[in-house]
Amino acid sequence: MKLLLASWGNFESWDEVTYKFGRTEVRSKSPISALIEEINPDKVVIILPDTLSKDFSSLKSLRETVKKKAAEFLDGLGIKNHEILIVPGVGKFRNGEFLGDPIDVYHYVVYLLQEVIPAVEDVEVHFDITHGLNYITILTYKALRDILGVVALTNNVRLITYNSEPYVKGVTKELEIHTIENEVISPAPLNRRVSGNPPVDRFSISGEELGKIKRSLENFERIKRGLNKINSWIFSLVYGLPLVLASFYPSLSEVKGAVEEAVEVYERNIFVDQENRRVVRRLRLSDNFGTLALLLLQLKVLDEPLRKKFSLPREELSVGELMEIAETVFRGRILHSTKNELNRIIERLKDNKPSDWTSLSKFLKNPSPQVNPRNFLAHAGLEANLVEVKVEDDVMVRYTKEKVFYGGSKVRVETAIGRILKVE
Repeated sequence: MKLLLASWGNFESWDEVTYKFGRTEVRSKSPISALIEEINPDKVVIILPDTLSKDFSSLKSLRETVKKKAAEFLDGLGIKNHEILIVPGVGKFRNGEFLGDPIDVYHYVVYLLQEVIPAVEDVEVHFDITHGLNYITILTYKALRDILGVVALTNNVRLITYNSEPYVKGVTKELEIHTIENEVISPAPLNRRVSGNPPVDRFSISGEELGKIKRSLENFERIKRGLNKINSWIFSLVYGLPLVLASFYPSLSEVKGAVEEAVEVYERNIFVDQENRRVVRRLRLSDNFGTLALLLLQLKVLDEPLRKKFSLPREELSVGELMEIAETVFRGRILHSTKNELNRIIERLKDNKPSDWTSLSKFLKNPSPQVNPRNFLAHAGLEANLVEVKVEDDVMVRYTKEKVFYGGSKVRVETAIGRILKVE
């Protein structure tokens, strides 16, 4: 899929000039006319701040007014297949005042774009930054890089960024559009933990009201109860831990519920004052919201190639299945190391094939008496005290259901893993 994305400011003030790009020369009020001719994208997505609105009758009207005018502008350029995304801007302007946390733009763009950018196909994103507001363009770019790194886990992804030469009224007649970045995006899984802090936080709301809101986040409370496993799963992709990935696989629907719940609460607490032409966002989206939104995208990206294919989460998997999982999502040194560890298990059981679940430590000459954190990370999460094996048609592997010795005491397997990964 080819996607043309642009971050815009006040498009109604733009003049018509000649834009030149490659073999294309187009007279237009926007460089995207020339980019469309040359690139032929499947879809055009425009990101605009709600600060362009003059309708303060409601939050819906505030946004819809900007969308309608932008759609008319795009139609005037002959651009039909487009989607307009409205993000929360800040500042004091002639049309009104908008109060809130500017960083909300990053979190909101992650939320919006993970619905737009396909999770299950190769994607080429063309990003035009010519007309964007500085902070919105910067935060959109940051969100875009984070999103594309996750999409690249199982897809080929490329990012091309453009900027036209500056326009000077009464002087400039032709503007060249320059490619300022053309890069294949490497896989970059989410590498930060989901915290127990709510996905929304205080901006101007009272502490008492914030407390009530936090207690009302039922979907997030469900997420909190499983944080240890969720965060272990997140870092299983970072460190190459196939059995953790398969056994602790989170629920896409639960994460989606927590994200959508947070957006609904955030938007419900945006105060639009028609009389004073003022917008106050009483909440801000926390860093934890951005993490949850990226986690949701990662679960979408891996839904077909992993969850559905291997019916995850599952506690018991064959070495062959773990090999296939590793080959799907791991790369380079991590993939090589993981495959070596799985092959080592096969070698250890070559002359002794247990038909019942048996601790892998039984097949080591000098096993450690308790779970060793260094061994866990060095051996793809297949630490001998944590893992049990048996042989059927294939070598089967699972984490033991018994408590294990770790740090001088007996703990559950997920507790030991969480402490090793420092996510508990």
